Amino acid sequence: MPPISTKIIVDFLQDIDFDMFNQRIHNLKITPQPNSILFGFTTNMPTVPVIEIFRLAKTADGTIVFPSQNLVTVKFDFISAAVGNYFTDHQGRIDGLNQDTDFSFRITAGNGTWPAAIAIGSFKTGKRKAAFVIRDILVFNDGDPGGSREMGFAYGIYNEEEDLICSWQDSYYQNTDLSSGQLINLPFGTAPTFIDPFAPDWMAVYVEGFERDSFGALFGPFGTPPDKLPENTSHYEDDDGVKANAFQHLQLPDDPGNHRVGFSLDSGPWGIHYITTGWVDVDVTPAATLPIIPKSATMKSAKTKKVKWPLTIGATLHSIGQQVGIEHPGGGRSVMALGPNGLLALRLPARRRQGNYDWKMIEAGGVESAALVAIQEGILLFALSGDKVRQRNGSCRWEKTRLIWNGAS
Repeated sequence: MPPISTKIIVDFLQDIDFDMFNQRIHNLKITPQPNSILFGFTTNMPTVPVIEIFRLAKTADGTIVFPSQNLVTVKFDFISAAVGNYFTDHQGRIDGLNQDTDFSFRITAGNGTWPAAIAIGSFKTGKRKAAFVIRDILVFNDGDPGGSREMGFAYGIYNEEEDLICSWQDSYYQNTDLSSGQLINLPFGTAPTFIDPFAPDWMAVYVEGFERDSFGALFGPFGTPPDKLPENTSHYEDDDGVKANAFQHLQLPDDPGNHRVGFSLDSGPWGIHYITTGWVDVDVTPAATLPIIPKSATMKSAKTKKVKWPLTIGATLHSIGQQVGIEHPGGGRSVMALGPNGLLALRLPARRRQGNYDWKMIEAGGVESAALVAIQEGILLFALSGDKVRQRNGSCRWEKTRLIWNGAS
């Protein structure tokens, strides 16, 4: 049979992207925020990656370890995996992390039978402080057409779970001589009424305004904010007085630096009507330490790779019944054979049955001769059929004494 030209093999090896043999993670970026991280990376083969976040643990020599009890959260797109929507570009956000805390991450990007790529590193979240200031209260309707009345305003600050986190005694304003059209500037002064040193991503500010006709209202507060933020605003009016509340959800910034987020609470035109405004001074401090990311995962994906080892054709097949062995650079040996009608097969050395080996068919037929080149990732197979040369790229690995061949034309 005519031989395969060495020049054909050399030209192919100079242009091939060897990333096709193994999954790899490239361009990995981790951006810590106060209660979350942003991540982005690419893979050379489509996949649905698994991202695990742990509380950081290290051995005495500094090696990152992942004890199961330290697991914080796992991100995996079950829907995409179920319907087969695999991608090479991966972007996302993982929420619910504690502030000013050290974490480790483990990214696993597999793809069926191909070996999975794993990236391991660590990061620390930042901090976010929020200080609430009440700017003013404007009374449109005090509930008493005949003159001024006693009014009270109970403020509340709520966290992401909508739980009250402030002491109402520190954010309660009462005035016994308020009338329609009156404006109260800085009812609590210029100092913040509440400061949260570890403010979450979302918070809410609440106010409930009261006007009471009963004499007893002069000797104590008219009301207090509820322990849980209500689902909807409410109001009522009876013989004893009038009440109306309002609240607003606030999304706090993630970017490092000083920010100001304003709010305006309008009770609506009920028995009493008022608007109170204010702001939140937000200070976001990034972690002093930068994320530790493996260098191999931060590199850009190369489109091509040049051969860095001496080219040698490990073996050739040119006659029916011939078997040849090829040694891999990383260790191990593969055996291939050329059978009747040009069938090409790889021997599976797991076990012998009645003196015969098991074989895995690589080409169903039509192969006149073949050349095999061993590389670190597997085998390059060049098969001559007539006047055409086709190449197959095989990734060989051992699994429980079985040689697995993942072939791609």
